[in-house]
Formats: sequence, structure tokens, C-alpha cells
Amino acid sequence: MHDSNALPGKSNRVGARWCTKVLLGLEAARKYFPHSEVEVTGTPVRAEFRNLPPKEEALAKFGLQPGRPVVLSFGGSQGAMRINTLVAEASRESGDRVQWLQIAGRADEARVKGLVGGRVNHTVTGFCDDMPSAYAAGDLVISRSGGASLTEVAFLGKPSVLVPYPFAADDHQTRNAESFEKAGAAVLARERDLDGGRLAGIVGDLLGAPDKLQAMASAMRALSVDDSAGMICDVIEGACG
Repeated sequence: MHDSNALPGKSNRVGARWCTKVLLGLEAARKYFPHSEVEVTGTPVRAEFRNLPPKEEALAKFGLQPGRPVVLSFGGSQGAMRINTLVAEASRESGDRVQWLQIAGRADEARVKGLVGGRVNHTVTGFCDDMPSAYAAGDLVISRSGGASLTEVAFLGKPSVLVPYPFAADDHQTRNAESFEKAGAAVLARERDLDGGRLAGIVGDLLGAPDKLQAMASAMRALSVDDSAGMICDVIEGACG
């Protein structure tokens, strides 16, 4: 059995008793399996994330300029309307000193483009089929804190502002974000506490502190397992004799 979250799913917590081994994406989840044989293997990432394009090439792909920081935001494959609104407002508050690459989700693309208007420092797209380039362009990430997104930002060492989905099962996204914040890899920003100005302030504080961003990047990488897929395969082969 494998679970990617800091708070494992209920079915996994119950079903662990019948498992030869429990594999985890995060060390924080170990405490939920006191009677199981546990190994922290991380969670595999797509092979394309192992070789990001050069930053200059990625910036050009999205119409962004070198020399100014880029905030990458996304809310998962379907987007996230509240995050989209907050990012559009934060972009307005931040002025021209920050560039924004916002993956809004197809269903919300038109609305977000209307909020952003003609700001040339803010690129909005409904869907991105080249996430390696998006990550290569971004200096700071704003996203939800589901297991898949966190696996990617950790593997790539991307400092992040995490806005948990407040209605996730067992509030597991908040637990994920708390574990990343405790590790020094991210800032946890609860949706209920945010408006555009507050989000702009968080972004400005982080981008204005390069040493802190570098420390967060290192902490992010420390939460990742480089060869997660290989480790999982080894465990499966070992269990099969």
C-alpha cells in the first residue's frame, strides 16, 4: 500500500493491517501506522520533470521577461476559482515588479482574464500541457496542497505558498501544508484568512528575501525522494520473493 499524504486516507489507515508493507510519501504519516512495517519512499514523479528546460526558454514560451521574478499559480487540473480570484487581486496589488503565470483551468479562464484585464506582466492560460516549462519559469509557486502537487514542487525544489482546499477529506490538505511549513519549505495560507492584499504581501515578503527562498528550496528538496519509483519497485520485488 502507498499513501502520498501527511494524513493518510481512512481506507489506507484501516487496510494497513493486511499489508505486507506500508509505503509513504511523507515521514509525517508514519505515526498513523504504529503496527505496520513502514518505509518512506516518496511519491514518483513523471520522467519529464527530471530535465526542465532552461529558464530563459521557459520565460519566452509564456511571454514573460527575464530579470523579474515569476509567480506560478495553479489549482489542480480543474483549477480553483477562489485561488484564481486571489491571485488576480494580488497581481493588481503587486504592480509591475512581479510577473505572474496563472493556470486557471479551462472553466474559469475567461473570467480570470477579465479580472486581469490588460496587465502585460500577468499571463493567464486555461490549461498547460507543458508543466516542466511552467515550473522552470516560476520562482515561487501558489497552489493547493494535494499530494500530487506537493510531490512535484518538492522534487523540483520550488518554494511555495500553499492554500489548502478547505473541504478536502479529513482536511488532509491542511495537514500536508502544515508538514511542509514545519519543514521550512512553504508558507501555509488558509483561504479564509486571505484577500488579494494579504497574498500580495506574502509574495512580496518572500521574493524580497532571496536567502529565505533559497533555504525554502533546499527544504523542499529534502522532502523528496529522488528515485521513488525505483524504491517502490524494489519493495514490491522483495515482497514477492
